[in-house]
Amino acid sequence: MGTDASRFTGKMTSMTVRRLAALTFASALLVAACGGDTEDPGDQAAFCDLLREGVGLTGGAVGDFERLADVAPPDIRLAVRELGNTARSLDDIPDENLEELFAAAFDPEAVEAGAELDLYAVEVCGSDPVAAEPTPAEDANDSDASLADLEDYIAANFSTTTWAGNVQFDVAFEFGRLDSIEANFDRPPDSADDALAACNAVAVFLYELRDATGTVAVVSGDDLLASRSGPDTPCVRP
Repeated sequence: MGTDASRFTGKMTSMTVRRLAALTFASALLVAACGGDTEDPGDQAAFCDLLREGVGLTGGAVGDFERLADVAPPDIRLAVRELGNTARSLDDIPDENLEELFAAAFDPEAVEAGAELDLYAVEVCGSDPVAAEPTPAEDANDSDASLADLEDYIAANFSTTTWAGNVQFDVAFEFGRLDSIEANFDRPPDSADDALAACNAVAVFLYELRDATGTVAVVSGDDLLASRSGPDTPCVRP
């Protein structure tokens, strides 16, 4: 019985060459794959420069968070990505869907990411703390200020609707905080949909912007046109 001399003399057959080439290629892939696991360190100096300019600290467009993400160090990268995703979501939501817009903007994960970025800017980058927004009027004896806030909100967001110029508002306080709102049509609305639209608009102000838990009522004279009994229920007709 003959013996394959190449096994002992060191001579290489074509099959041996192929096997060695395959092993070498596989080893190269393994090394490349392991090397690819190295985490991008980011550029803390460039990241802090952007934060000192205020980029991303008071809201921001998608492009702002993309700039931050390009240089973000690993310990803040997830927060920047979360804020970028929120900015994209806000861009995709139509302006008239106010409840959806506020839900996205005040999503707990987005709020936490924003607080984390603010803290990083102060503690790591040495930026000045971001100024807080003015506190809404919540004095039980200051209904005029609360009404002014509400009317400004309606004018800014609903001035082109058929109902906004036909409604007067009353506010009620509970334990020193704004609790409930009544919208009173000066004349019967042009359609039943106007009453629901007014209810939904007021509900966003009351529940999303003021974090209240009371009721919304839309009336015309003595007639109840629409209402909402709390933040977890929809506006309905009677």
